[in-house]
Amino acid sequence: TDSLTRMSGEAATLLRWSRALISLSCEDFRTGWADYSARWSLPPSLFDSSRRDLGLPPWSSDSPPAGPVWVWGEQGIGDEVLFATTIPDAVHAGWKLRLGCSDRLVKLFRRSFPNIAVYPLENTSVSQLGDCRRQMALADLAAKIRPGPDAFGAGNSMLVADPVLKNDFRRRYEAQSGGRRLVGLSWRSTNRFSAEAKSPPLESFIPLLRTSGCCFVSLQYGASDADLAVLRRESGATILQDAAADPLGELDVFAAQIAALDEVISVSNTTVHISGGLGIPTTVLLPRHDGLMWYWFRDGEASPWYASLTLLRQDRIGDWSAPIGEATRRLSARAAGGPAPAAGFRP
Repeated sequence: TDSLTRMSGEAATLLRWSRALISLSCEDFRTGWADYSARWSLPPSLFDSSRRDLGLPPWSSDSPPAGPVWVWGEQGIGDEVLFATTIPDAVHAGWKLRLGCSDRLVKLFRRSFPNIAVYPLENTSVSQLGDCRRQMALADLAAKIRPGPDAFGAGNSMLVADPVLKNDFRRRYEAQSGGRRLVGLSWRSTNRFSAEAKSPPLESFIPLLRTSGCCFVSLQYGASDADLAVLRRESGATILQDAAADPLGELDVFAAQIAALDEVISVSNTTVHISGGLGIPTTVLLPRHDGLMWYWFRDGEASPWYASLTLLRQDRIGDWSAPIGEATRRLSARAAGGPAPAAGFRP
């Protein structure tokens, strides 16, 4: 802190941002949220975020104003979903919200948050917001609703999938699964800063895919045909790929696909935010250090953001054998119809 007071410019900004991420990852929310505003002074090469304040003055009080607030999403799709987990609690606390989100999330968010107005960020003007006179970023609302570890509650799901689409996916997959457990799988992140650290080598998934009693469904976004060919050839597993659901397209359809599954196993990417928001049992494979997002914190298997997530972590940097081995062991027990084995993996 003393060093920061003597510094100015980009160096101080970088130090504040680093301290924000470190503090939040260690569950020091007071320091972390206070420094989180440093993101607005970072160069675009280091932080993907655009202000969508529509020229409205900011609202900074911890208490809601008398009128509605324009709350706008920032950063990536996963971050928008993560911070949107605070919306039900904010509404309960008396906040009147006008929510702006990525176009791909509008339909899903409108169904999930029926008590607030949801707008696409890309083409909404202030004239459409009626009597809305104040604004804040969605992450800043999250800082007010989650000021500390004891403010998370039960981490209940808040997303609602299209029931018709969900049932359609379920019927089609059951017809192809032969009664086996339907397991969604995503094996790669495309984050431009941390994709390599967050993504295990493709061959690491072969033992998992050989688990009997399972029919896998690819939830991987981006170009995945070559990966799927390798995984199918080396494992002999049934891995369904469904062109009806494009994770890079309309997320309402993707959410319905995930909701139709028994469970999901994935690296840290957008998929786990959608599945966690839906309340689908999800195993998240996490790196030990590089690539570990602050909101997964440092230790433990539970996520306060999403009650349905189980976090399995590397015990050594770069070594994925422990978390994938443990995921395989637990999946095998579930597929056999018995209770999950007692946790034997506590790095």
